[in-house]
Amino acid sequence: MQPKELGIALVFNDDDSRRMLQRQQVLVDEFGLQPDFGLAEDIPHLTLMQLNSVNWDVIDDYWQNIVRILETQHVPPLIFDRVIYKPTGWYFWLAQKNDALQALHEEIVAASGSQTAPGEPDTKTDRFTQAEKEAYETYGYRYAGSTFLPHVTLGKLDDENPDVVRRATELFSEIDGEYRPAACTLYEKGPFGSHRHAQRSHALDTRSAVFGSGQSDHGPPGLASGPDPACVERPDGDGRARRGGFFSRLFGRK
Repeated sequence: MQPKELGIALVFNDDDSRRMLQRQQVLVDEFGLQPDFGLAEDIPHLTLMQLNSVNWDVIDDYWQNIVRILETQHVPPLIFDRVIYKPTGWYFWLAQKNDALQALHEEIVAASGSQTAPGEPDTKTDRFTQAEKEAYETYGYRYAGSTFLPHVTLGKLDDENPDVVRRATELFSEIDGEYRPAACTLYEKGPFGSHRHAQRSHALDTRSAVFGSGQSDHGPPGLASGPDPACVERPDGDGRARRGGFFSRLFGRK
């Protein structure tokens, strides 16, 4: 059955994704954040738009329009620099918002009318800002338009825990900096807004990010020694095994 909810996201090369995964795994182990990042499913990503009313009859035309936007708009490097908490229960690694990134987002929002519907207010929206409520009630996505908040979701808990922000800041400050997205995807949303499967993808400039261009990274405190957990097949709680990288599998890179 075709998924009813999709998203448009920027995703990262396998090396950069692995650095994020290693640190997020510490938060999963220590605090129980969900979901659990992988390199094949539930990959780290930065959402440009969520689509809550997918019309599969026109999805190919819609995606071709997104590709045209990507080919004409500048897709800037992403500069990550802090961790925050957002109600209700979300922990984000934030990227700096700049004019180019905002313009790209707004073009994609404008092109997504056939794939979105107004969101219905409920108890969770009571904790949104007024601008976020207006975006949700217009586009079905809290961070659309002026409220765009470029981020990688680190996970979700029932509510705010300052220790999560403190620990995540320790871990991710080691890899704060500039990243060049490897691809843009039309993805199926999994639990907790995760990037479950790419339905469509478009490769971007794949030059190495500043952090990923030769600096040593031995992993964060709290990781056990031994093989990189991102490279070893391991079953998750639902029995799925995660192995290999999304980007290398998608574009045939070893």
